[in-house]
Amino acid sequence: MVNIGFDGRVLPPAQDSSLIAAPQSIHLNSLHFSLCPLDHIVPFFSEPHCPLDFSSLRTLRLHRAKLFDYDTTAQLLSLVGQSLHHLELHGPDRVSEDKDNVHLGYTPNLQSLTLLSLRQTLTYNPIAWIQSLFPVSIAQKSSIIPFLRVVTFVVVVDTPNSILRAVGPAPWSTWKTVDALFSSNKSSELQFPCLR
Repeated sequence: MVNIGFDGRVLPPAQDSSLIAAPQSIHLNSLHFSLCPLDHIVPFFSEPHCPLDFSSLRTLRLHRAKLFDYDTTAQLLSLVGQSLHHLELHGPDRVSEDKDNVHLGYTPNLQSLTLLSLRQTLTYNPIAWIQSLFPVSIAQKSSIIPFLRVVTFVVVVDTPNSILRAVGPAPWSTWKTVDALFSSNKSSELQFPCLR
């Protein structure tokens, strides 16, 4: 098993064709993208000559570079999601109303989900995006995702404390929607979402 991380640096092309591995000959256990645009890498993963095999991939960590890339993220999840047990996903800075293609329907075996860098301000919160991860067709089943056991939210509050004290709990009242989403989950194994 191999663990691979991408940090945005471009590797030089192999000059010797003997250095190129056979298609799907490198079995991945984990894959980590850190500050790396996905749009040039992910299409290569679906090429027939790609040496990477994702059938045993258990961990995927997507730490975004700039803006959230809905299409490429969805393409990656659809390509590798069947075998995933652990997913770390950076949230978008804003929700795109016409983009609902990034969802957990691609990850039926997911056991832990960490949503990172969820921005909370007085004018924006990540609730609509979190809801979009659980499409209606999934949310109506008896459990959100059958094997999901741990959900962690890492929220970044971009509002000065003085303003938060003045407005009280109002910015957090919108999280009741997320509470309702998880309280409707029938799995007794799901640990209640963590907020860090």
